Amino acid sequence: MLRKPLHFREEHEEQIYKHKVAELESFDFQARLSNEVSHIVLVTLGIIHYESRDFDGAIDRLSDALNQPTISKDILNPAVLYFFRGNAYYHKNNYVKAIEDYDATISRSQDFKEAYISRGIAHDDSKDFDRAIADFSKTINFAPDEAVLYFHRSVAYVRKGELGLGLADVNKAISLDSSNFQAYNNRAIVYIEKGDYDRAINDLNKAIELNPNYCEAYNQRGVVYTLKGDNDHAIKEFTKAIKLKSDYAAAYFNRSNAYDNKGDYEQAQADRKKAIELSNAPLILSLVGWVEARNPTTE
Repeated sequence: MLRKPLHFREEHEEQIYKHKVAELESFDFQARLSNEVSHIVLVTLGIIHYESRDFDGAIDRLSDALNQPTISKDILNPAVLYFFRGNAYYHKNNYVKAIEDYDATISRSQDFKEAYISRGIAHDDSKDFDRAIADFSKTINFAPDEAVLYFHRSVAYVRKGELGLGLADVNKAISLDSSNFQAYNNRAIVYIEKGDYDRAINDLNKAIELNPNYCEAYNQRGVVYTLKGDNDHAIKEFTKAIKLKSDYAAAYFNRSNAYDNKGDYEQAQADRKKAIELSNAPLILSLVGWVEARNPTTE
């Protein structure tokens, strides 16, 4: 999840510094002013790199800004800089460093809701589901009517295997925001796990109605049709997903299974090879290897 950078606090943006003429002329003030300007430049460059998705550049500039020891906290709360840098680490899949920076953010600003959300997502991606759930629960205490918070917690519950709690949270998310197409997709995943394929298809239909270009919903709907034994319909769904996202490795792998079920082993093998070509995901690569090892018709 790409986190939108937090804007500087309004009071800092609007703050006007007034100094006596004698202080303006002093060496100490001029040195401090030079340091503050340097600090602001580093922060600005860090944000520009972040917005440009140059996360290495963002980390370098924000680290330089944080390493300036003489900067007054009145200029900019360091919590904001740790938050930005944590997001940059997250986008580089360095969850350990990201969590360290979110910890630093929260230790300096305990009501920083976005930091709890980001830390929860990093914990979830690290498969530390209990800590993820704790962070999302904390944000719900801050804002009990925000649908996205229940959505995030539902993902963690489902990934932990607590389907009942996950379903309750995604139902709450949808009740608060019925336009969230991702929530319908996630609820469909819960229904699939519970074997309720018809409800899953209904939710995936709704997700696609809300966002006709949502390739994940077509892929997921193809999975349901495969499970129902309707391989022709499944292949059509996977093909739609691939048309929307030509590098969608999971859709190629799922389509290969549907072709296998139909006995079209040549097309199945072609799709598996494409999935390997596109994917760096260990799960997909291992699944492809597992299928090919058990399929005597593959070369």
